[in-house]
Amino acid sequence: MTPPTFSQLLVALSISALAACSGNGDSLTAPSALNSSTPQNQPGGNPPAASASREANGPVAGLSGACPTLRFTVGTQVVITSAATVFVDGRCGDVAVGRRVEATGTAQGDSLSASRVELRGSPDDDAANR
Repeated sequence: MTPPTFSQLLVALSISALAACSGNGDSLTAPSALNSSTPQNQPGGNPPAASASREANGPVAGLSGACPTLRFTVGTQVVITSAATVFVDGRCGDVAVGRRVEATGTAQGDSLSASRVELRGSPDDDAANR
């Protein structure tokens, strides 16, 4: 597939790209980009497919990374957080092994890309129950 040119980028056009930020932070350089959908106003255009919603509830295990980018498991579900993740009843730094959470987000391959992580109970409660 041929990467789209800048003039082909339209509202509702979805692209995937890996990019590097310039030294002064005012631009991105993407060596390649793939057009992953056709805009609705183009022949054959369909709305982009909605990502499947996912949810995971339970204690955190296998915690790695640093805030805001964490990776952990809840049961068998891998959960990944980002700067866009909203933490409820706590902060990113309150996520700990054994802490109960409810993570919601979208499927990203086999992982859950968390848009929201609700921390359950208090860290003291979790430590007492271990």
